[in-house]
Amino acid sequence: SAPIVFPPVDDSVAQTTNDNNRICKPALDPCSPLSSASPNVWDNADRNLVLNGSGTLTLRGSVYYLCSLQMRSSTRLILDPPDTSKPMLIYIGDCATQPTQVILMESSTQVVSAPGKTVPVQFLVKGSSSKSTTVRWESSSAAITPTAVYAPKSDIEMDSSSRILGAVTGKTVTMKSSSEILYDPRIDISPFDPATLG
Repeated sequence: SAPIVFPPVDDSVAQTTNDNNRICKPALDPCSPLSSASPNVWDNADRNLVLNGSGTLTLRGSVYYLCSLQMRSSTRLILDPPDTSKPMLIYIGDCATQPTQVILMESSTQVVSAPGKTVPVQFLVKGSSSKSTTVRWESSSAAITPTAVYAPKSDIEMDSSSRILGAVTGKTVTMKSSSEILYDPRIDISPFDPATLG
């Protein structure tokens, strides 16, 4: 009978304490093809990550801070941290350089665990009170490892047979054309409890 009020995303620590310096470094978080241009683009200054053309990125850290994440054309984000007892945290901050679609998953992209592992992941989207931000999953894109999308100030849109195994929270959530959210209790860990996340 009353509006649900979700806590805002607090990214103050993640802005400076994160594993961003590992991204696309071969011995740390390798991307394939290894490239500073298309198909894989990581702008360490602007913190915008773009994966194109069947590229892959393997993340082995625990906390990342991005301004936007765009995955296209059968790309894969592979999660391979040493500790799988707590979720990997991927923060999407409120940045001047980011596009309106702060997360875009399209054209059969996948978020997956490394072989032999089940890695939960939480996308924590700060959003903005002054501009519109959108999280979009479309075109048969899938999160097939336990995944939470927490975006209390952003609109979440799912379309065209997209699929998330886990849970979503958004300012609005719109689902069309055979899109699915399949709840998975392994992602049901509060991102606001330091004792739980450690």
